[in-house]
Amino acid sequence: MEYLLEKMRTINYNIVFDVHCHVDSDMYSEEKRKEVIGRAIENRVKMVTVPLSNEERLRALRLYEEYHDWIYIVTGSHPLIDEDLGEVEQFIRENIDKIVGIGEVGLDFKPPNNSFDVMKKQTEKFEFFIDLAFELDKPLVIHSRSAGRQSIEVLLRKRAERVLMHAFSGNVKYVRRGVQAGYYFSVPPTAFRNKQKINLVKAVPIEQLMLETDSPVLAPLPNMINEPMNVLISAYVVAVIKGMDPKEVIDQTTRNAREFFKIK
Repeated sequence: MEYLLEKMRTINYNIVFDVHCHVDSDMYSEEKRKEVIGRAIENRVKMVTVPLSNEERLRALRLYEEYHDWIYIVTGSHPLIDEDLGEVEQFIRENIDKIVGIGEVGLDFKPPNNSFDVMKKQTEKFEFFIDLAFELDKPLVIHSRSAGRQSIEVLLRKRAERVLMHAFSGNVKYVRRGVQAGYYFSVPPTAFRNKQKINLVKAVPIEQLMLETDSPVLAPLPNMINEPMNVLISAYVVAVIKGMDPKEVIDQTTRNAREFFKIK
């Protein structure tokens, strides 16, 4: 992996976007957080961090202020987190000028979260945030574990337009439905060892792909803590699968991220 990172660092790219990470996560100590953010900036990686709790949202705001122009915020309410949606909405409205998207929101039907009552409650919560994103003119970042088909169907039914399917694990036929609707898909560094992700990259035009790490999870190798710098591995994997020049992948996915999140 170090060899690949060194190889990618020699590419004459300007900026690369990690469109989905959690640099605000408790999985990082404060010292480790500074280290991984520092390495990301050294490698010209802009980060979209996705806080999942009120504590993480407040930390994300502090990081936004400290690393302005390098860290952006997307927040909502994860389908498996039970929290006061009114408080989440209030946080979003009060900090709307610092938030570039609503997420990660969506559906997670991995057992035991696949009972009728749980799925119904998650769907209602999902629809709440789709409506909020539409009202606030913000894009949606979607979590869809064991619910690829259902997530796409809810988005289509609600006529959602600005959508990023983060680390989508659904069947390629649902990937194609998302592509037809104009949705984007982001690719983590684990894609090289995942047949479903390889098929996803093949099916999605580069104009609808973005790069992510989902740090500190989804590391390129097992039993390691992931970090935003590894988005360069994501770029390399996409380049190999699509038979493209890595710089072209970085340049196009960066354009996609800027347009999607409306980042100048």
